[in-house]
Amino acid sequence: AQALWVAANFRREAQLPEGQIDRTRPANYPSAKYFAQTAGPAVCLMALSRALDDGDPAVALGVIEALGNTAGPASLISDAAGRLPLAEALSFPDRMVRIRAALTLGNARPVQPFHHHQNLMPVLCEALRLHVGARSALVVDPDAESANRLAGWLRADGYEVVVDGEFFRGLQKVRDQLPALDLIVLASTLPDAALEQALGQLHDEFRFAATPVLVVAKPGDRDRVAELVRPNHRLGQFRADGSAEEFRRVAGEVSRAVGITPITPEVGTASALEAAQTLRLLAVSQNPLFNLADAQSALIETLAAGNPQLRLAAAEVLAYICTPQAQEALADLVLGDRWPEKERVELFAVLADSAKHCGCQLGDASVSRIIALAESAENLTIRTAASQALGALNLPANKGSEIIRNQYGG
Repeated sequence: AQALWVAANFRREAQLPEGQIDRTRPANYPSAKYFAQTAGPAVCLMALSRALDDGDPAVALGVIEALGNTAGPASLISDAAGRLPLAEALSFPDRMVRIRAALTLGNARPVQPFHHHQNLMPVLCEALRLHVGARSALVVDPDAESANRLAGWLRADGYEVVVDGEFFRGLQKVRDQLPALDLIVLASTLPDAALEQALGQLHDEFRFAATPVLVVAKPGDRDRVAELVRPNHRLGQFRADGSAEEFRRVAGEVSRAVGITPITPEVGTASALEAAQTLRLLAVSQNPLFNLADAQSALIETLAAGNPQLRLAAAEVLAYICTPQAQEALADLVLGDRWPEKERVELFAVLADSAKHCGCQLGDASVSRIIALAESAENLTIRTAASQALGALNLPANKGSEIIRNQYGG
């Protein structure tokens, strides 16, 4: 009963309009998170199991946050019924639920295998790749002009959009092309399925069951659509002749009610940074359960991120991956002059850490460039930083002696 109350409280909170407070509660009333944290991990795990069964992202995200603040490794893995809801959440259709579950599990540093533990690294890699933002939508409307207008509004807001005139064909495109889906826009007049049948299909398919749906009510269908939308918080109604502002408002309302977190570049960068910090924690603790090399490609991609803190965090994890590709990526990052002096100094220190952990994994070309910087860079601060990396590489030839001799002309 307590778990049901905790879940219902998160659901109530999610359905409040943006910026509104619940006027049925007294002033200064605690948040849903407060009650979940107070209830403790056992109750939260039961509430999470319920959220997974119901396909409810809002409840799942709230409970996972409470678990991250109150639960240790011993209490995170299974609930009283023997389920592993946090591990199950690694396969949840909503992207942010997967990511928050992976971050919570990773920060607990489990060392014993558990069911679905193999899904943790792929989800952390998914989080790393979100630093540019990632939102996707499906638009199904047999009216090509209407479909293109709706898709244009979504693309202007940063969505990747799949468009089709038929419902079942559009769903298959999503299955084939998109790793996640944040919004479905359906015309009330579908050529290959009645609207009620289409909504039933979405409800029954696990991947789409928690996705918010915006129904575009065509002339003559508004009353029918309103009857379908009214009892279902996952559905919103938009008039076919409505404005872009109205479309964005209704899409935002139904997304908030479901609990979907828009993956803006800001949200994506924050999630990627948390993922990199979690991976570093696993690396420093030499966690035996997860192979850091599985994240190598995602980490190398993240070195191109626009956020300097994220670049550094990804580099610090790569320093623990002892492959030529990882160390060459660090060398490429630091040997150019793309970054400010302070950041280059920090990155040279990371390259030195890689050399301390792994030895020299660099090819001759990269080694020669480091030697040249350490010997003759005009900026003495950069020359000193390069010397740290050069010394840590511990090259067979005594380059230090050669540099000293060259300073004195022989």
